[in-house]
Amino acid sequence: MKKFLRNQKENILKYKSLLSIEIILCLLGWGTLLISHQQTWFIIFFLITLLQLIIHISSFFQLEEKLMTFPIIFFILSYIFNYGHIPIKAFNIDFGSNVLFPLWYISFDVYKETAIFTLLSQTMLFIGLFFSINI
Repeated sequence: MKKFLRNQKENILKYKSLLSIEIILCLLGWGTLLISHQQTWFIIFFLITLLQLIIHISSFFQLEEKLMTFPIIFFILSYIFNYGHIPIKAFNIDFGSNVLFPLWYISFDVYKETAIFTLLSQTMLFIGLFFSINI
């Protein structure tokens, strides 16, 4: 019984640190709303989302001990579809004329707000999948 309680306490401490890292990343994302220069914002937001992706994949890998599982593949595809244009824009690569890019149709401030919403959505999706796998 003592061993079980000790394991539960260790799990709670591990989840507290993981949740606090997620909160810090979300706060960093919200902090990018203060940046007005587009190129700087894209680079910083790309680094935040890349860090979030690395934390999510490593957390799933530690939990399941496999790299090719449904949650990891789902998260990689989700990041590609939600954030695929951010590294392209951050590294100033030309999109071409046949690609639909959101900044051609909406203002930069609205784009930043939608990117923050996507960051929060990815966080909630990760928390839901992580705890559903762990139960």
